[in-house]
Amino acid sequence: MSAINSSFVWVTPSLPQGPLVSTEHVLPKFHGHYHIIGMRRPFFVLLVFVSCAVGALLRTILKKSHIPIAVILSLIGVLLGVVGYFVKEFRVLTEYVAEIDPILFLHMFTPVIIFTAAFEMDFYIFRKSFWQIFLLSVPGFLLNCTLIGLLTYKINKYNWNWHMSMLFGVIVSTTDPILSVASVKNIGLSKIVINLIKGESLFSDATSAIVFELYSDLVSDPHTEVAKEIIIKLVLKFFASIIFGFLSSRIVKYWLSHIFNDGLTEVILSFSMAYLIFFIAEWLGMSGVISLAVLGILLDSVSFSPGVDEFIFRFWAMLTFLAHVMIFVITGIVIAVKTFPYVTIRDLFYILTLYLALNLIRGLVVLSLNPLLSRLGYGFNWRWGAVIVWSGMRATFTLNMALGISQSKDPGTAAMKNMILLHAGTASLMTLMINSTTVNLSYFA
Repeated sequence: MSAINSSFVWVTPSLPQGPLVSTEHVLPKFHGHYHIIGMRRPFFVLLVFVSCAVGALLRTILKKSHIPIAVILSLIGVLLGVVGYFVKEFRVLTEYVAEIDPILFLHMFTPVIIFTAAFEMDFYIFRKSFWQIFLLSVPGFLLNCTLIGLLTYKINKYNWNWHMSMLFGVIVSTTDPILSVASVKNIGLSKIVINLIKGESLFSDATSAIVFELYSDLVSDPHTEVAKEIIIKLVLKFFASIIFGFLSSRIVKYWLSHIFNDGLTEVILSFSMAYLIFFIAEWLGMSGVISLAVLGILLDSVSFSPGVDEFIFRFWAMLTFLAHVMIFVITGIVIAVKTFPYVTIRDLFYILTLYLALNLIRGLVVLSLNPLLSRLGYGFNWRWGAVIVWSGMRATFTLNMALGISQSKDPGTAAMKNMILLHAGTASLMTLMINSTTVNLSYFA
């Protein structure tokens, strides 16, 4: 054997031992640390299927209960992370999960959440309520995150700077379009309010992703031509993304018009195109969230063959449930692994303060926009406002951005960014535990 590639070596039982080739270096070790490292990837696959099974079990047991399944899944993830902190053999496995790439996390789960929320919206109600949704999801969102950032900068004792406080405000201001609506589906709300809640959450997710990226770039690299770059990015993120989403919807509708009564092909087409459009938009520097939202809104049940639309809705509902299962289990593990060493009793005060501030500031923002909201679309009243405020669940985008900011390579800021992850995660859990189980009180008060 004249040469050996150090990165890839074929080993057979007859391979001679010598100074260049040794089974000690190329054969896997099935004991101790090496065995654990070799099992990390199979463990992650196992974690996916076990999590799905646990989610199905909880859905069966808690079917008639008001207890949010997402909270229990998060607590299971936290428990796994804490066990890994104390059990050395288990720690490598939980740390492997905790180091998940936030970009991979975003691209795995976001298309499912966004497309499902947009596809379930009524296009005609959305069209009439557009300016109300725009007010809540753009100026309302920006005001919300600014007030939270200012409050965080003033009262917390973690010595966060202004930029970090503002990024934290962006992270915790966005809401989940699926879970926010799920909490109000059974309290007798009209489709108008449900579409308003879903539209506001959907486009605040897009706004948060854009603002988070632009503000992070501005903080990390404040050079002279930054204003020009921001304008270019805004054009790409908003206008180009809308055009791309519209053109994509025309292509998908044209394709669907040549398919009749072939449910399997139509399901595969909807699934593949949702991910492809999201990936292409992100790759071209546009907003995958906006492009996919436009695609989902412009597609409707009549775009598919008769009878297939119901199956499509059920298929995407299943994917959404599985996505939320994995999101909350993984983030529970990440929160435990990354923040457990830093948690103190003092943090409980800030967790409660943040939760109260989120609801209070969201209420003030909706109240300040009320004069305009009441003159647009289908009108507005205090009951709708109360439900919109109290149904704002923090989940997918909040956890994803917090995960992204916590993956710091700078040891000097790691503790600070992990505390952001802790507070974003606990804010998500508290809105799910408290708001989702009591939202009916805000409507019938």
